[in-house]
Amino acid sequence: MDKKNIKFYKYDISTESDKGLDCLDNIEDENIQPLTINGKVIKIDSFRIKKFSNRFYGINIESGDLTHYSDVVVDTKDDLKVKNNPRKNTQIELDNQFLLLIDTLNNNIYISNPKKRSFVERQLTQKTDSVILIKEILDKKSFEQSLDTISEVNFLFSNMDLFNQSELNIALDEDKYNYGADSVRVVFNYKHRRFVGKVKERISKLMGENYKTMKVVGKDSSGLGAIFKPDSILNCIEIQSDRKENTRQVDYITVLSDLMIQIDANE
Repeated sequence: MDKKNIKFYKYDISTESDKGLDCLDNIEDENIQPLTINGKVIKIDSFRIKKFSNRFYGINIESGDLTHYSDVVVDTKDDLKVKNNPRKNTQIELDNQFLLLIDTLNNNIYISNPKKRSFVERQLTQKTDSVILIKEILDKKSFEQSLDTISEVNFLFSNMDLFNQSELNIALDEDKYNYGADSVRVVFNYKHRRFVGKVKERISKLMGENYKTMKVVGKDSSGLGAIFKPDSILNCIEIQSDRKENTRQVDYITVLSDLMIQIDANE
């Protein structure tokens, strides 16, 4: 059976609700309203949630787009005979899948596709009627070991309090041009300076601050140029699973159960 490796990226999850993550109990399974154009269904989404325990909630999201299959296919297992395609021309298959696991004990969420973080935030906010916030947890040790020299460090900060001890806060607080700025981008430029000493100390400290985006340009330990972004230095756990027969999908119950075992083992 075909194997699939799934990387689960670890984030911090919080909510503004007085009930905290207990609001997850409000979520129910659903088939999201199909997307229809000119009376024809072109996209379907499925949202499934499972409460494994008082600590863990697992979510499986699948989606599929309209695929116009050909009317006939060549059967490679039957002397290349041309046969009618068992799939309908207008068939939609839920072949896109990503998984979530929420650890309410440690306020962590594990996401199999980091590009879906904002989508997950919106979905959980909508389904729980609470404001859900998901933030990066960066693996500083892995980051520091892989970076050798730097040429640029680029941060977008949304927390102005970080600059209270510098002259920069004067312009930000007074906003003398009355543009109403609510964030600031800071760029440090270097001439491929070695990532050691005070530079390493300061940048590593900034990694833990409240910022929206970060980018570090430099070279890795092999001397190769690289751009380091949060999704490349996130904590992650890799799970190997069998695909379901004749599909791209995995059994999410099995995968998330294996992930819970790994989380327990790493504590």
